[in-house]
Amino acid sequence: MTSKFLITLLFIALTSINAHAEWHAFSLKNNHIVIDIEFNGHPAKAIIDSGAELNVVNPAFIAMYGDGIQKVGSVNVSGVVSTETASLYGNIPVKVFGYDVVLGKVTSGYLGDVSMILGRSFFMNSIVQIDYPQKRLRLLSNKAVKMNQVKNIKMRRQRASSLPAVQVKINDKYVWLTLDTGNNGGIFIKRSTAVENDWLTDADNITKGVISGLNNQVNVESFTVDTFAIGPYELENVLVEIPEKGKLVNTSKRVKEGKMGTNISQGVLTKGLIGYDVLKHFVITIDYAKYRAHIVAP
Repeated sequence: MTSKFLITLLFIALTSINAHAEWHAFSLKNNHIVIDIEFNGHPAKAIIDSGAELNVVNPAFIAMYGDGIQKVGSVNVSGVVSTETASLYGNIPVKVFGYDVVLGKVTSGYLGDVSMILGRSFFMNSIVQIDYPQKRLRLLSNKAVKMNQVKNIKMRRQRASSLPAVQVKINDKYVWLTLDTGNNGGIFIKRSTAVENDWLTDADNITKGVISGLNNQVNVESFTVDTFAIGPYELENVLVEIPEKGKLVNTSKRVKEGKMGTNISQGVLTKGLIGYDVLKHFVITIDYAKYRAHIVAP
C-alpha cells in the first residue's frame, strides 16, 4: 500500500468519523484564526491559539462589558518578545459555538478589536480539527477518533509547560518546535540553533525584518531552507526567522503563576515555533490532552 493511499484513507476516516460534529467557519486576521463568540452577552471575536497556556482577555472589553467580571490577581506572561506582568480575571461568561462557558483565570493583554485569545483550555476537552484551506474548524469528542492509530506527527509536551511540541526536519536535522496556531508567521527558531546547524552560511539568502509581540517588537533575520518536513510531508524553500545577533527572545508563550506548570520538568526542549505559514497548507487534527496529532494536505 503506497503512503499516498494510506494518507488518503486516514483523511477519509478523520472526516467521516463523528460526521454530525458541525464545522464552524473562521476568518483570518493578520494570519490568526478568528471565530465569532459572545463575550458577557455581547458579540465579539476570539483568536484560537494552541501556543497560549492561558486564555487572554482584552482589557478594553473588560472596561466596556465587564459587569460581574472580577480581578483575581496578576501573572507573569512570557511571550516571544518580552515578559509582562498582567492582570488576572475570573468569572468571564462566553458563548463559543453555541455553548455557554464561564472562564476562570484569564490573563489580560492588548488585542486590538479582538476580545479574547482562547488557548490551552479550548483544546483540552475535545479533539480539535482545523481545516486551514477551507477556513473552518470543529470540535470532536475524545472518543470520536482513535488518534493513537492515525497520528502521523511526533508530538510531545513541551518542557516546563503544557504546550504541544512537534518534531520536524529542517535540512535533514530533527528539531522540536512548539505548535502555535497563534504564530502568524512560519518557523521562528533560536539563533543558536541556526548557527549550530550551519543554516546561516549563505549571507545572500538573509534578509532583515521585524516581528511584534503584544507590547514590543524585535528585529529578526530570515532565510529559506532547502527542505522542511513535517509528518509525511516535505516542503521546499520554507522561510525561517531568527532574532538578530545579540537579541535574546523567548521561543514560547509561558505562564509563571503559582502552581501553573512552573515545576514541570518532563517533556521535550523546543527550539522555536511553527505557525500559520506552514500550517496553512493542511488539515490538522490535535488531541491536546494526550499530545497526538494528524496532518493531511487535502
